[in-house]
Amino acid sequence: MNKVAYESPSLTPTTDSASKYNIPCMPHLDAIEESTIKSIEPYKLRIWGEVLFWVLAICTGGLYYLIDHWFLFLHLLLRYKRVPGSEAKMLVIKTMYFTDITIQDIIN
Repeated sequence: MNKVAYESPSLTPTTDSASKYNIPCMPHLDAIEESTIKSIEPYKLRIWGEVLFWVLAICTGGLYYLIDHWFLFLHLLLRYKRVPGSEAKMLVIKTMYFTDITIQDIIN
């Protein structure tokens, strides 16, 4: 039985093998979809809303904290107020395909 040595192609193509491995490089589709920003909304923290949030979280034994974590619109409704961009302390960034929101501190 004749044994044939298998030659694996090198990862760095040479000039004569460059045409063999001409593979186009494209970004992953998820990266493109997640980078599409749908909206950016400015918000400011409400002090009374923050106090009420922690009172509810403590009185319910953490249940309200869990619900607030699951339903992010409640998080925004109680703790933040929508304001003009010049007054904003937080930005809510929504992407087209990602339903979560990101709250980031901004520096004025």
